[in-house]
Amino acid sequence: MYCLPLLSMAYKTDINKLEKLQRKALRITYNFDYRAETLPLYHDIETLSVTELIEKNILKFMQNVYSYCLPKEFEETWSVDIKDIYSFRYARFT
Repeated sequence: MYCLPLLSMAYKTDINKLEKLQRKALRITYNFDYRAETLPLYHDIETLSVTELIEKNILKFMQNVYSYCLPKEFEETWSVDIKDIYSFRYARFT
């Protein structure tokens, strides 16, 4: 999804609207009842919700920051403390 970096700056209410549309589209596409729970459907088709996609995109971006894999323009944007990089391995993001 190309707009994920922009969606990370969107209001939570807008993200909630997108998630409702996503759930509705999944139910229609996979012929589920309109009141059916969507979590099993996400699991069965191996996809993520909009919120999960945004979080994944943010984590991948920050991994690139810590790995120095971004263009030079980003080098001075964040200071990287290399000894703290492994603390993310055990962090819980809610």
